[in-house]
Amino acid sequence: DRDFQSFNHGAIVKKSPYEQMGMPESFKVTDENFTKENLRMQWKKPLPDVTASLSYGDRFFNNKLGLILAGSYLNTYRGKESEIYYQPGREANNTETRNYSDQQTRIGAHAKFDYHITSRHKLTWYNGYMDMRESEVRDRLDKKEGYVRMKWNRQYIVNSTLKGEHAFLDDKALSLTWSAVLSKAYSETPDNSEIKLLDGGNRVAVNQALIRRWEHNSDRDKAGYIDLSYKWKLPVSEIVFSAGGMYRDKKRDSFFNEYTFETVNGQPQYKGEDWNNYDEINFLYESRNISGALNYDATEKIAAGYGMAKYTFGKWELIAGVRVEHTDQGYLLKYPVGDVKAESGQKYTDVLPSFHAKYGIHKNANMRFSYARAINRPSFFEIVPYKILNEDFSEKGNPDLKHTVADNLDLRYEFFPKSSEQFMVGVFYKYLQDPIEQGLVAQGQDLYFIPMNFGDASNLGVEIDVMKYFNWFGVKANYTYTHSKITTDKRTMEGSDVIVVTQTRPLYGQAAHVANLSLLFKSTKLGWEGQIAGSYTGKRLSEVSNYLDDDIWEDGYMQLDASIEKSFKNGISIYAKASNLLDTPLLRYTHKGPHTDGITGFDRKNGNLIERKEWHGQSFMLGIRYKL
Repeated sequence: DRDFQSFNHGAIVKKSPYEQMGMPESFKVTDENFTKENLRMQWKKPLPDVTASLSYGDRFFNNKLGLILAGSYLNTYRGKESEIYYQPGREANNTETRNYSDQQTRIGAHAKFDYHITSRHKLTWYNGYMDMRESEVRDRLDKKEGYVRMKWNRQYIVNSTLKGEHAFLDDKALSLTWSAVLSKAYSETPDNSEIKLLDGGNRVAVNQALIRRWEHNSDRDKAGYIDLSYKWKLPVSEIVFSAGGMYRDKKRDSFFNEYTFETVNGQPQYKGEDWNNYDEINFLYESRNISGALNYDATEKIAAGYGMAKYTFGKWELIAGVRVEHTDQGYLLKYPVGDVKAESGQKYTDVLPSFHAKYGIHKNANMRFSYARAINRPSFFEIVPYKILNEDFSEKGNPDLKHTVADNLDLRYEFFPKSSEQFMVGVFYKYLQDPIEQGLVAQGQDLYFIPMNFGDASNLGVEIDVMKYFNWFGVKANYTYTHSKITTDKRTMEGSDVIVVTQTRPLYGQAAHVANLSLLFKSTKLGWEGQIAGSYTGKRLSEVSNYLDDDIWEDGYMQLDASIEKSFKNGISIYAKASNLLDTPLLRYTHKGPHTDGITGFDRKNGNLIERKEWHGQSFMLGIRYKL
């Protein structure tokens, strides 16, 4: 129902002026250092999506050498519409609309070889290349001002993994596996440009009329793994002893440059008079920022070792083990500003025991119990003290962020009447020390979106999974109920004073109810296969505020998808898929209460104060597949 917007991203200059000059300590920038060709916009209907893939596999030299080659190509056009209602500082009755036009091109290439040296020794070598290029235009507009952002991003990953599998002794009781992994990931967003408009988009702002930003980062990852296993067979039982270790060394470098422009001579420029397309606006270079905290190096080194024993006796299978992991994370800011730490890091060692028991109750049915301790590390990005001025809330890193330690208990009954049927029901409990949550934290007069440790939490729940076929018709359903709980400090007003109180709430991003139902249709004789799949995700916390009852929630939503495929005996199949048929909008809100009762002029649902709605639209695909 609207045109797709695109810009001339082929004209983007990949390096910022600072990089082009060799990054000298002092340098001068003029308008001649920038092109405007990439600011030219087009409005037109998008072409259909294209998805294609090809794979080939075979074995050679008396089946000793195996080969699989695969490639894929995907070019998609997506739209998203948002309406922003209440946010702190936004005027009443001033809804902001956002329209996104997004084109993604993805390429994948994979090659895997395996060579059987002997019946006991095997080598496997995998190589992969994945590339994504995304061109996005975002229009923001309310009654006062608007912004047009033209963003192009490229990411790629290269991976090479060499693996060996070796069996020793006459009965192959002793085995060794090892692997060496080398990976590199790269991301660049050159000349990310945003133009500020006034008067309903008809006039260019005078100050900060244009911001152009260059960003890129690369990750290098080297890792090695080794596992040794010995199988000891007893008269009526069996014990398998395993031990191993791994070492991984990751390094990231990140680069950031930003340039600000004003209009020439500080004069307003009007659409239809001074310009019709964005590359026709007369901008004048104003200032630069090359010293942000997004210029950094970061490292992560992980060393780990484990020991494990597996005991099988009759209907029992018992597994017990322990893993020890040492983590060393750190960063170095290239251009530190203010009182932030220019260099910092954290080291910690975790002992992670686990135990698993399986008992065969009757034919095709088991009862399982398990306990495991696990960790969740902060990412590279989260511990760097960066700051980004985003469109809704500013974003910051947290050098003091702790890693999460989780103790997990699970009990499950599983029954498999037939190979294509199952019934499983389980209960689980998790205790999390210092879970990492994204929070809205007040610092001075500003709100920042920061990864935080707000306290310890617990998760308690039940899950049910059923799959049953009735000849050509089948049903697959699962449901999970999770009761999560964390108690944290919150700020609130008492008269004119700010006081601290405690509040118990669910964990960030944790929905209490998640359900999926699929109706399956399959006739092997006639070559038909299809399904209708519906899913429901209950409401969940979207952003945690450090003020009482000021959290932002995401409303529960339904999604419905469908697919059908017809296969022919000559190897050809035709298929169709439909996604997001209901087009249910994402809805975010703040709960009604004394904190929001005095806020007027904004949309509400059931009394709750709406923050935004987003529509992603429906998509349909037709395809053909041939298997030789």
